[in-house]
Amino acid sequence: KVLQGQELTLYTKNVAFIAGGYAISHSGVAPWTYRIDGQIQEIREQNSDVVCLFEVLDTSAAFYLYEQMKDEYAHFYFNMGARAVGPNSGIFVASKYPIENATFVPFPVETMQNKAKWSSKGFFRCDIGDIARLYTTHLQNSAEPISPNRTVVEITPEMIEQALHQDCHDNVVARAAQMHLIM
Repeated sequence: KVLQGQELTLYTKNVAFIAGGYAISHSGVAPWTYRIDGQIQEIREQNSDVVCLFEVLDTSAAFYLYEQMKDEYAHFYFNMGARAVGPNSGIFVASKYPIENATFVPFPVETMQNKAKWSSKGFFRCDIGDIARLYTTHLQNSAEPISPNRTVVEITPEMIEQALHQDCHDNVVARAAQMHLIM
């Protein structure tokens, strides 16, 4: 997308880098240690300006991504929404441009269902240099992977709309799972 005279490329993917063998039982994929190098190769081949990965829930995977990608990407955010009990948001962002004014906005706990109440779901927003503002989220907020909690789906546009009122940039929304909202 061309923004303020510059082109910005974006790569998004749900990678299911989950600790403790849960990648198999929760996502039906091999543990991240078997898949991460292939994912990094795919990111390098795409050579996007900004990378947004979802379900990077194992901080060891996040640090490995950082170590392997730091020569291509200078700016990273991960382990957002960390808490004492339960997983973080799983959102991982890497950018070739500076990440500024970064904010993680949690979803209200009353919008969460079942196990998701113990996780830190929300959306991440930041400025990508002076080019764009990025809003990115992963909506997997229900026990049913194909049916997120309707309350979360309904409230997310409202939350982003409120954030947009503070915005003076063109906007990019990275989407994953059932999130298809572009502002």
